[in-house]
Amino acid sequence: MEDIQSYKQQLLETQQLLANTIKELEVEKAAKSEPIAIIGMAMRLPGKIKNANDFWNVLINGIDCIEEVPANRWDKDALYDADPNAPGKLYIKEGGFIEDIEYLDGPFFNISPIELESTDPQQRILLEVAHESFENAGIDVNSLIGSDTGVFIGIDNVDYESRQLRSKDYKLINGYCYTSTGPTGASGRISYTMGLRGPCMTIDTACSSALTCTHQAIHALRNRDCKIALVGGASIITEPDQSLSFCRLGAQSPEARCKSFDDDANGYIRSEGVCTMVLKRLSDAQKDCDNILAIIKGSAINQDGKSKRFTAPSTVAQGLMHTAAVKNAQLQPSDIDYIETHGTGTKVGDPAEVRGILFAYEKYRTKENPIIISSNKSNFGHMECNSGMASVFKIILALQHNTIPKVVHLKKPNTLIDWENIPIVLAKDNIPWNKKNNRPRYAGASSFGATGSNAHVIISDAPEKIIALDKVELRKDIFVLPISAKSEQALKDNAKNYAKFIQSSNHTLEDICAMAALRRAHFNIRATFVSTTKEDIIEQLNDFASLDEIENKQRFQPTDKIKTVFVFPGQGAQWVSMGKNLYENEIVFKSALDECNHVFKNYVNYDIVEEINKSETTSRLHEIDVVQPIIVAVEIALANLWMSKGVFPDVVIGHSLGEVAAAYVAGNISLDDAARIICTRSQLMKQLSGKGEMGVTDLTVVEANERLKNYENRLSIAVMNSTNSTVIAGEPAALDELFASLENEGRFNRKVKVDVASHSYQMDAIKEDLRTSLQSVQPQNSNVQFYSTAKNQLLNGEQLDANYWTDNLRNPVQFMQATQATISDNESGYAFIEMSPHPVLLHAINQNIEERKATAVAVTSFQRDKNELIEFYKNIGELYSAGYSFDWKAVYPNIGEFVELPNYAWQKERYWFDTKPDWSLMIAKQTTTENKIQHNLYQIDWKEIQLNTNYSNKNVLIIKDTYNHYIEIENVLKQKGCNVTTLDLNEDFNNIKTDIVIHLRSFYKESPFSFYLECGILSLQKLIKYFNETNQHPKICVVTNGSFLVENDKQANLNASMITGVLRTLENEHEEINFLQIDVSNTIESEEINQIADIIFADSKYKEIALRSTKIYTNTIQQSKNISSSKSIQTDKTYLVVGGTNGLGLETVKWLIEKNANQIIVVSRSGAKTETQTLFNEYAKNGIVIQDIKADVTDKDALKSIIENAHNLGGIFYAAGILDDGSFENLSEVQFENVIHTKATGAWNLHELTKQHALDFFVMYSSAAGIVGSAGQANYNAANTFLDTLAHYRKANQLTATSVDFGTIAAIGLASRQENRGDRLAEQGVTAIQPKDLFAYFDALFLSNETQTVALDINFKKWSTFNQAILKNNFYSKVVEQPKEETTAKPSVNIDSFTNLDAALKHIKAQIKQYISASTKLNVAKIKEDETFKSLGVDSLHALQLKNKIQEEFKLQLNVSVVWQYPTVNKFADFIAKELKLEEKFTVKKEELAVPVDSLKTDIESEVKSLSLEELMKELNSKLD
Repeated sequence: MEDIQSYKQQLLETQQLLANTIKELEVEKAAKSEPIAIIGMAMRLPGKIKNANDFWNVLINGIDCIEEVPANRWDKDALYDADPNAPGKLYIKEGGFIEDIEYLDGPFFNISPIELESTDPQQRILLEVAHESFENAGIDVNSLIGSDTGVFIGIDNVDYESRQLRSKDYKLINGYCYTSTGPTGASGRISYTMGLRGPCMTIDTACSSALTCTHQAIHALRNRDCKIALVGGASIITEPDQSLSFCRLGAQSPEARCKSFDDDANGYIRSEGVCTMVLKRLSDAQKDCDNILAIIKGSAINQDGKSKRFTAPSTVAQGLMHTAAVKNAQLQPSDIDYIETHGTGTKVGDPAEVRGILFAYEKYRTKENPIIISSNKSNFGHMECNSGMASVFKIILALQHNTIPKVVHLKKPNTLIDWENIPIVLAKDNIPWNKKNNRPRYAGASSFGATGSNAHVIISDAPEKIIALDKVELRKDIFVLPISAKSEQALKDNAKNYAKFIQSSNHTLEDICAMAALRRAHFNIRATFVSTTKEDIIEQLNDFASLDEIENKQRFQPTDKIKTVFVFPGQGAQWVSMGKNLYENEIVFKSALDECNHVFKNYVNYDIVEEINKSETTSRLHEIDVVQPIIVAVEIALANLWMSKGVFPDVVIGHSLGEVAAAYVAGNISLDDAARIICTRSQLMKQLSGKGEMGVTDLTVVEANERLKNYENRLSIAVMNSTNSTVIAGEPAALDELFASLENEGRFNRKVKVDVASHSYQMDAIKEDLRTSLQSVQPQNSNVQFYSTAKNQLLNGEQLDANYWTDNLRNPVQFMQATQATISDNESGYAFIEMSPHPVLLHAINQNIEERKATAVAVTSFQRDKNELIEFYKNIGELYSAGYSFDWKAVYPNIGEFVELPNYAWQKERYWFDTKPDWSLMIAKQTTTENKIQHNLYQIDWKEIQLNTNYSNKNVLIIKDTYNHYIEIENVLKQKGCNVTTLDLNEDFNNIKTDIVIHLRSFYKESPFSFYLECGILSLQKLIKYFNETNQHPKICVVTNGSFLVENDKQANLNASMITGVLRTLENEHEEINFLQIDVSNTIESEEINQIADIIFADSKYKEIALRSTKIYTNTIQQSKNISSSKSIQTDKTYLVVGGTNGLGLETVKWLIEKNANQIIVVSRSGAKTETQTLFNEYAKNGIVIQDIKADVTDKDALKSIIENAHNLGGIFYAAGILDDGSFENLSEVQFENVIHTKATGAWNLHELTKQHALDFFVMYSSAAGIVGSAGQANYNAANTFLDTLAHYRKANQLTATSVDFGTIAAIGLASRQENRGDRLAEQGVTAIQPKDLFAYFDALFLSNETQTVALDINFKKWSTFNQAILKNNFYSKVVEQPKEETTAKPSVNIDSFTNLDAALKHIKAQIKQYISASTKLNVAKIKEDETFKSLGVDSLHALQLKNKIQEEFKLQLNVSVVWQYPTVNKFADFIAKELKLEEKFTVKKEELAVPVDSLKTDIESEVKSLSLEELMKELNSKLD
């Protein structure tokens, strides 16, 4: 029996499990077939169509949107020939085109102008319509960041890429070409720009691409791969290539019209279009209360397979596709009403498509129940991969308007189709399409790809709207409209568009406001419009839009952590009827005030609500025991109102009695305790009426304390609001005496109309009574910080006992200290909100914010005698405009009716690759690689010269050397009449003014190399900083010994060789200073020292001079003569490559192997990475031994071990190096040491360890940066000139050596690791060496016997326009033409033509902005005068160009560092004005404008006698601003 029962139980459990499984399978099956909601769409179509209304207007009115080829595409006349067989010609001049393809709001999408020039217009417009689709769907794009939203884009056109690649000037093609023009970038850019992390793909199935994307998106949604999908297609025709191809095929209609299903159909016309739509699962769309435009029931895709020919359509495949789509939609063929066909208008294609429809439907339809077909291609032409999306949009609009639009250009239906005997009706006219028996309507959209890929989707009516049960009716007594943008002009334009929309819309204003608040993205630049009427909102919007300039109130960034501070003021903010309007209109305010009224009645004999409703004549607010409790009650109610809107305090600060409200709101005391404290306090204070006075002054706290020393026990500091706002309280006679003295001194002083001296010694009379009365107060801790103005510190709630409230009455109010302490922590920003019926502390708060230089905003709650409701919401708007993170659901709990709001007002600018391609097939003459390389090789040549110098009496400063050679130079100069000052390195430079500096700190004779930074670098850095600070531009002559090797030199001072690289850098960083390096022999001969006093007066064109005995040499860079190879790599030798795991070093390893090296040692700090190790392993399989050794080249012992174990060492290739850039003055010792050690010390160690080896190669990888002195790289350049000199030193001592000064190397060089540096250098004439050419360079350089060669692909003439210093440098005289002698330069604009300083400054700012625009390609109008140059995209090379332009324009001598010292347009313009001494010119003497004091006198007593304390303090502060 038990077995039977057990069996029954198991059977029941199995049955339940089976039922559950069946239910789960049904749910899963339902999910796999769930309808997909279309909730948003946007478009750009021919005929200037930008929205659904435009689209429907064209369809319903049968408008033809074909036009002539626009001028911005190609020369239609040059390519036209009516002969369809003319090669290379088009027999059509028309097509369907969309406008403004060259334009985009680049800053909105955060894309640089340079990248935008390379960006395909398909990608640009996709970004716009994607954003507009989400707007149309009512989805805040910011809410999508990080979501699984998918992106599915159909594109097959690469015209814009072709445009760039076919350019005559390949140097114009930059690194953005691939991502900005390749089809994959279309979807990826949307996901990247919007921060979407769902599936992302670009699909190319030719003309069926958009519908194929739709099919894939449907599957992704049903499979839960994403919750939202953006689907789109784009086709923009910028080049004639494909049109030429289609003309050769005869596919284009000679009449340039798609005559869909017409008997005269003879081809199609190409057209453009960009469309996107937003999809969700239907259940999600309904749950989210989305506006469902239509639903997709099902879809299908397939392929023609083997057909008659590759591009011929397959009737069977199309029919099978229709059948599969109907089945996927879980419908019957009889359910489908209408098919928007592919309908391209070809004689054969149209009949084939009809046969395909019949294949699927003929058995199920009759002439009485036909399928209607139409095609939008007759209106627009063939939009190719976007055509399917346009078909979907047409169906959506047909469903909404209950009409199927007609086919245009239809004269006689295609006679190859038996229309009379098939169940298909062609839409010759607009056909009504209404629901029958309340059943849904269904339509299909077809697209067929040219290579056989077919797609079809079935679309149906949107379901009835579901009204949420918890939906709240929106209030109609107040309207709050927030709008935002990413630029000020866009905000104004948005306001203008909203004004027009509200004026013409049938939607209610509350629905519009709720949509704007809840369903639109909130960008950083914001405005809020508040009113009680529609008319006033419209007027506000129009007024705002018409402003010349608007105030950008943004204070916070979205990522800022903002601390919210509730501020509760004391007495003085009150006014008759305060809070009455809020009490009547805001339920939260009313409830809170009613609760206060109920509790406070335990301690007072009046009704708070009745008091705020009294008139001026009956009000008791002048009574201290009435006004103080009511103020606290109103402040508590206001705090509750703010919190109901989602604004909660992190900190509370109370001012005097305001601390009672603050403590309650923070949760530190109960409402009953708050009532007890304020009522008892005010009743006790009433006893002191008439015994004291208070007055406000402009004294600081320190000044006030000093003054009050003579008034002990008579006067006290009562309040400290801000630095120059201090209130004194106490005995009336004493206060009169103090104020009389202040009056005599002209200091601000005003009495406040009160008769109680709060926060003074007079309170001592009542404080014990207060303490006793408050013993029952029970404070508690809370999570909100309470900053005490009585104690000037944060307090725990438990500390707010009776003793504290006694101190609150007696102690001075330290509001300034409390406010400033609150904003002294590490928060990103602060929001101060004054809980007050009138702003009495707002000005002081702002002053304290300014003093702390904090990122903060301060707002109040409402103002005296103004509509409280409007004022309150305006202050919410002020917070919002500042960037405060605000949940608008606290204002609008939900939307009402869905409203399609105006789209974002794009601020478009033109970005276009304007270089016209060469349409001919000419083959450019190419030079051989060998010739090109030879052209790019330079050498440094030293020649003896005769030097003429002209003496003049000069002030000369000599920086002493440690060998006392300075004495000889000093004596010679003094004999020549110069005023000479000598200083040691550590002596004070203060007050030194000089014309010439002779720097001797680089002298060193003990050894060729002993690395230490005071080889002259640090002392030179100290000098440059000093001369910058004192605005001096002396000639600086740095004297070295053995830095250069000329003639028969055998010895060198490698320490001093580094100073050469530094000086070459300074030539570019400080053009205002003339630098000269004088190098004497290594042994420092006396006859050379004596000549230094002559050489310092040499022509400024000489920058590097070598003295050897009585001979004088100087150097020039010049193209190398033919370099011949004389060495080879030996298979039996080992080669050591330092830095051989990446970059140039790894390329060297590959080159060595190509040259038959079998044994290589690779040394690096971190060893080979996985991919490099894999490469080494592959080489090992071929018998090549590569040792990968981790070692620090500055560790001599580690290197020694490596070299000793190297079998038959044949050569060293030294490619170590790092970058750590900065201007010379700002480089730290650590930055110098790290960069120099890596190159210099390592190379010297290898030299020392191998000088006894008979090496074939000792190759050092230096840099051309050390030759040209690239700005910002003094440390790197110092290391490079060390390597150059080391090579000459080795060669002079019969050791092999080669130093190669490589220019920029694409992809693998150090400069390539700096973002866009290669592009910036290319703009200046320096072309990167391509990796594919490196082996040829290695052959020429490494296998030769040359000691030093510069490998640099440079146009020196172009380079000189950016680096003008080289034009006056003899070093470059052989490679660039030197300028002729010029007369005294004058500014290109005569400053005298301006009548005032403002006009001159305006011109200077305009020039700065023009130059920035020219180099960065930013629109001048977008360059804000207070925005930093770096944020505008100005880099070091742009800065150099800007400096050069300004220098040329105003004939000033500047260094590039001034651009960073004065890093905004305003600051840089002020600096230039100062340099031009414009202020002296335009300043009008003060005495000319003096006004008699008597004429300014006015009696203000009547104006202030009725003001409260806080109002007087506000008045004072405004006078002090």
